[in-house]
Amino acid sequence: MREEFIYLISSLILVIAVFIFTPTSIDPFVQGLEELTAGKPAAAVVSFQQVREDHPLTDYVQLYMAQAYLLRNDPGQAILVLGNVDIPFEVALLRGKAHLLQGNPVSALINAEEALRAALLREEQEAALFLLLDIAENEDDHLQQVKILLQLLDIIYIRFIGYGGRVLHARLAEAASFLDPADRYERHALLDYGLYLIRFDPTTAHRILSDILPFLTGEDMYEVLFQLAFIEMIHHRYYQAAQQRLKDLISFGPQGMVDRSRYFTAHNLLNLDQREEAERLFMQIITTGERGWAELSLYWLFRLYLGRNVIDAWELLRGAERDFASSAHYHRSLFRLFFHHLAAGNYTESQPVIELLLSLPLDHHDHPRALFWRHRLGEILGHPAKQYLQRLGHLYPLSYYSLIARQRGYLSGPLFIPDRQSTIDELLAAATGRLSKEAREKLSRLTLLINYRIWRPAVRYLVSLAPVLGDSLYLQLKSRLYEEKGELRLAISHAETLAEMLPDPIIAWSLLSRLYPRHYQKIVRQAAAQFDTEEALIFAIIRRESAFETMALSRSDAYGLMQIIPTTAIDIARRLALEDFELVDLFDPPTNIIMGTSYIIRQLMRFGDLRLAIAAYHGGSGNLRRWLDALPHDDIDLFIELIPRESTRLYVKAVYQALLIYRAIYP
Repeated sequence: MREEFIYLISSLILVIAVFIFTPTSIDPFVQGLEELTAGKPAAAVVSFQQVREDHPLTDYVQLYMAQAYLLRNDPGQAILVLGNVDIPFEVALLRGKAHLLQGNPVSALINAEEALRAALLREEQEAALFLLLDIAENEDDHLQQVKILLQLLDIIYIRFIGYGGRVLHARLAEAASFLDPADRYERHALLDYGLYLIRFDPTTAHRILSDILPFLTGEDMYEVLFQLAFIEMIHHRYYQAAQQRLKDLISFGPQGMVDRSRYFTAHNLLNLDQREEAERLFMQIITTGERGWAELSLYWLFRLYLGRNVIDAWELLRGAERDFASSAHYHRSLFRLFFHHLAAGNYTESQPVIELLLSLPLDHHDHPRALFWRHRLGEILGHPAKQYLQRLGHLYPLSYYSLIARQRGYLSGPLFIPDRQSTIDELLAAATGRLSKEAREKLSRLTLLINYRIWRPAVRYLVSLAPVLGDSLYLQLKSRLYEEKGELRLAISHAETLAEMLPDPIIAWSLLSRLYPRHYQKIVRQAAAQFDTEEALIFAIIRRESAFETMALSRSDAYGLMQIIPTTAIDIARRLALEDFELVDLFDPPTNIIMGTSYIIRQLMRFGDLRLAIAAYHGGSGNLRRWLDALPHDDIDLFIELIPRESTRLYVKAVYQALLIYRAIYP
């Protein structure tokens, strides 16, 4: 009883503290934060000085006051204010900045390295690395600049480079230009830079790697030889030069390099019209090579056989079943053979292929695909197989294939469990009862940080509570915090992680709506009305293209929410009579959404089918016309499976799946 009484009293004190110190419009801490954000550091200092000494976030008051002093170019006062603050990462970071302003690079470096060691979140690592970069640039240390920039780009690179990434690339190129390949340490930095650059600028990467090759030995030398051959083969089409390098690697390279070199040699032999030699080499890798390269070689050898003789292709796959039954590349080959038969009207021959697929351990992408097409084949043959659809709907209710079956009336029943979104406060309250006293103190601090919208420290506190909150509550809170913080891609990503953990395929509406949010709803609604289309289509494209990141900028130069490339944007701007249009306008949500919606509707009017329009949006209308001319398209389901470009094929399925989900959860 005494422990329960103490627990109730401590919980009551927690609630009172949060209530008392919940920010109001006249709270000087809130006022100081707003002034700091508005670029008024002098006013912010005055406001922070008015905060009560017993404020539960007094450390953060001091922290932001130090930040204001730094903005006022008063590093000495900033260091003084930080004296008793116990927030290791933030203090080390601000002290490092202050020492740099004071012209003390040694102390700045010590604090920056301390901040990097204390960093827990990705964004904290970025902040510490940016400080280290400033120190290196201040000292004209080009070697350190290259090393730090490579670390930074490795952290921020997911899919979108963005303007910030472009700037970092330019800074990296400039710093690397000062390095000497004859110097041992600078040579290794150039090696890392050249390898990194292959996916962005293969021509420059080839030049850098060629420059350092004479100075390399051992594994580094072999790796550079291989990468040079790869660039010559894939990007430059210097097939003979690539062939000689690969031949040398097979003869003299380390064992781990041999299978990789043999695999690319086989591909290069196809470029040189030496098909029989390529087939022999693929077969050699299948029988004697490492597993990964053997699986890839089986897939490509199957493709060569399929182009020559479908019976040989089938026999190859049947013979490989025992050794490759669990291989995704083996499953991919079987699907390719199945759709080849369907496109040719060989329905009887397709049945044993789909039956074999259903007997294999397929993943959550391929299994619903096989179930759907087994049902479709039954329809074609006049032997309906509804049990496959029933399994599809039960196991994968939100898959592309299940949603198509539901759209046609083959499946019914609930797609989600009705509920409502819990507020962050409700989620935090749900956690209180299960925590220890120490954890409840952290939770109270987390609550205050959230109330003051101090997001980065809030996420850090949440991460520290992860072991006691449990996966479900932790991921819910993390998704919500990232959404409030404006990092919408991460918000969706954590919701996806939670959904994958749940045992029941039918999930709650509150989670499903976090997976498929409606950010920028007012703008989307206006665009949908202007072009007489449904909001679900626009949301589905935005979710797939940018995950609602307004500043998204891809490697292929696609801009903004709906990822519009410059040439397309200029054409759309002309059609919509957008005067004074500039590419930077694509980062403006209303402009981007209006232009993207205009483009998808134009494709829909041109091709007359939603999935074809989505394929044109991604792959280009010219490519889609060529595919339509070359492939049977009376059956749109089958045509989508036959699209030669895998990225477009997957894109169509993902966007159409999202479209159907948006329709279902937001009727």
